[in-house]
Amino acid sequence: MPRPPVPLPFRFDEPLPFPPGESSYRVRGLYYDRLIAYTKNYVGNLEVVLRSIEHAGVRAFAGQRFSWTGWYDVLPAAFICASFARLIGQEYESMVREHTRLGALEVIPSAFRFAFRIPGPSAFQGQTAQIVALMTDFAKVRIEYATTTHSDGWTGGVPVYLATHWANTISGFFQALIELRGAVNVRARYTDIVKEAGSGPFETVAIRHEFDWELR
Repeated sequence: MPRPPVPLPFRFDEPLPFPPGESSYRVRGLYYDRLIAYTKNYVGNLEVVLRSIEHAGVRAFAGQRFSWTGWYDVLPAAFICASFARLIGQEYESMVREHTRLGALEVIPSAFRFAFRIPGPSAFQGQTAQIVALMTDFAKVRIEYATTTHSDGWTGGVPVYLATHWANTISGFFQALIELRGAVNVRARYTDIVKEAGSGPFETVAIRHEFDWELR
């Protein structure tokens, strides 16, 4: 993988590199539908959540109805989650990671049932790539090593604006998946974010993740 590391953390007071809804980096509407529903349920009032989003374009984007199978600009997600973190008074990275995990524990059993059909590390490796390919049109997964209690690898093609957000989203989501597959004491973390290609708003990064767990 290329070096050197990308400077982090990202500053969310910087403007979006594209108007909301207009970037070429997309995610399925299932992601946004569940994100907005989760924040609404956590706060208890959707209007409070939407009013916390200072960017008028992102606020309008977040207030639309999302089709689960439709494709939507993924970049506003970072701004939405930064607003939610400020609203509930939590640090951004840990908030994205933990609340993604909690939301995923609810949605995975119904939306990703195939992830439980075949046990074992080789199945988990294939299911990880399948889920990412199903949910995004930009991220590419490469698993380097997998055992019955460990997995590590890279997710490439992530726009630099989304780097910190996506690193913690992946950590939280797949921690939940591993827990739902019956593991305990799951530890999920990203260990590296490195430049890949492009420049300006089209610059992408690769993120290295490690997951460790114990069997029941």
